[in-house]
Order: sequence, then C-alpha cells, then structure tokens
Amino acid sequence: MAVTPASFRPGVKRVGEIDILSSTRTGGTSDAFTVRLPSPIRDVTAISAYEIQMPKVFYNIFASGPNQNNTLYYNVGAGTASVTIPAGAYTANSLIAALNAALLTAGTTITTNFSSTTFLTTITTSAGTLALPFASSTAGTIAQILGFIPADLSGNTIYTSTNGINLDDQLSIYINIRGISAGSTTTDLLAGYAFKIAMGGNFPGDLVVWRAEDSYDARIDVPKQEIGTLVINITDSTGQQVNMLGYNWSMLLHVYSA
Repeated sequence: MAVTPASFRPGVKRVGEIDILSSTRTGGTSDAFTVRLPSPIRDVTAISAYEIQMPKVFYNIFASGPNQNNTLYYNVGAGTASVTIPAGAYTANSLIAALNAALLTAGTTITTNFSSTTFLTTITTSAGTLALPFASSTAGTIAQILGFIPADLSGNTIYTSTNGINLDDQLSIYINIRGISAGSTTTDLLAGYAFKIAMGGNFPGDLVVWRAEDSYDARIDVPKQEIGTLVINITDSTGQQVNMLGYNWSMLLHVYSA
C-alpha cells in the first residue's frame, strides 16, 4: 500500500521541526529523557521522524530479567551443569570466544565453534559423550541464539545447530513519545505514540543512520494540539527499556499542521 508523506497531503503544511539531541536533554538518561522546546509549536496535527542517528550499542545477551539468554546447559555424565557469560553486545566470534572461556574456566572438555561459511554453531567434547538438554533446561538459555532448536540432544560428541547463529534479534527499536502542552505539566497529549525504527543489519557499535527518504514515512497523526515538551524513551519489541549505556543520539522531527 502506498503511503503519501505528510508533507504532500492536501491541506497539510510543515510548521516547524524539532532537533532532538539526547546530550542536551533535561534530566533523565540517554534512553529516557525530557526535551523542552524553546517555544511551543501550536496547531500540531502530525509529527514525522525525518532522520535518526544512533549508535547500535544495544545488548543482545542479557544476564537477568525476562530477556535473559546467557546460559549454556550441558551434561557430560555427572548431571546437568551450566556456564554463563556476561551481558553485552556480542558478534558471533566474540560470543563463541566468551563461551569457550567460560567452558575452560569451568574445567570442561567442551568447545564451541561458529562457521562463517554456514553460519552454524557446533558444540563438541574431546572426552566422553556430551548431552545438551536444550528442551528440559530452558531458563535463560542461549541455545536458540546459537541456532539450536528446543530439543534434548544426547549420545554424541559433537552437535551442529539446525539454524544459523542469531545475534540480531533487535531488528527494530521503538522511540516512544509523549507530548505535554506548554501550559500543562500533567496532560499527556501524545501518550501511546511510537516510531518504529529498523535497526537490523548493523554490527554492534556501528552508527545507524535512518532517513525517512530512504526508508518509509514514519509519521504519527495526532489531535490538533500545542506541544511544548516531549518525553521520550526507547524500548525493544517486547516493551523492555533499551539501555543506551550513556551513549547519545539524535533525531530530527518534522511537525505538520492541517
């Protein structure tokens, strides 16, 4: 379905722009903060994200909470055991290195490997047989990140994942925006609105530059109102707050009136 940008819709005109820099925020952190406009913008009926520049510093491995996924379960004959790795923003190679360091520290004969050709993961032991309880031990498991399906594996010394390693689960982030009119400190005029911005295809640490002219018209239509303050926070697809780790970012909004 074709979408007509707000700037080209009959009777709609751009009445201003808001250049948001998290480094100049009024309180909060770089992932949850307030912006006070130099002067209120009146008769606003639509806001469009025009450009966003943001470093991709989001964690893809979590050590706690509902997204925890840092635990590798295994059994080499003495019952189910596990190793964990620290939370962080990993590449495939750094993830494998962290897992192998944890397995070595735990005194196991287990190693993991990632193929840059097939994108599959192998887990092997150099002594005895190895079981991987990926169906019966699931709390905080890293199995699906490594490309393994939820199944208990046993009787072999080496296992290869069914799917490719997947560290790019954060395909999109949501920039949630609330607007407070210039004459009020309590009215949430934009409560519930969010820009969904694609973030996939970039390595951890890369600067992601998103432009509406290269992507899609990220616009929210709102009841006609005056905006003097914006309250912004960033969440992932599950609604969890994204931790920007103090890194700053910017967003240019175009503001329209009909």
